[in-house]
Amino acid sequence: MIRPRISKNDIDQQILQAAQSAGTGEPDPIMASSAPPGIGMTQPKGQWKWEQPPAITDPNQAIDSIIDQFDQTKDNIVKLMVAGVSVEEIVTTVTFNAFMEGQVNPDVAELIKPALTLYLMKLADDVDAPFKLYAEDPQSNEISDVELFRTMKQRNPEMFTQLKENVNQGLRMAKAKPVEQPQQRQQAPQNFLEMGDV
Repeated sequence: MIRPRISKNDIDQQILQAAQSAGTGEPDPIMASSAPPGIGMTQPKGQWKWEQPPAITDPNQAIDSIIDQFDQTKDNIVKLMVAGVSVEEIVTTVTFNAFMEGQVNPDVAELIKPALTLYLMKLADDVDAPFKLYAEDPQSNEISDVELFRTMKQRNPEMFTQLKENVNQGLRMAKAKPVEQPQQRQQAPQNFLEMGDV
């Protein structure tokens, strides 16, 4: 069943209504749809596959098993990479599904990620398919100077004040000091005869 897509305005309205109804005694729609705390402790143990011992405990066997699955669907995996799905996303999804199905435990799932990443990169390289390694470019997570100074002002106001004073002092000194014209350098001789003794 496909749910209709909810717009951001609809979500904002629902949140606003929930916040307004918090003090009126009306039930909170967010809390009404969530499980009560501790519900997992009251359920019978072992009903989910991840609650059972994993089928594979050796990382090498887990890698072989998943690569066998990749080999059966190579074309689809390459199509996903060409479509723009990153290698990171594919590996994360596959290892999470292996855990959910009870094939591996979380530790093995994390241990096999690098090997699966290398395998998918080689697979894409073998067929000359373009691929993205990460879902987001790691350089895009750099903190801007504005954000750095805003955080510094809140978290370390002494350092911010000191830095601000140093910058202001540099600006005052630059204004007070007249700009000197660069001196023209004396042109060096062009050949060995003009150089003379050194």
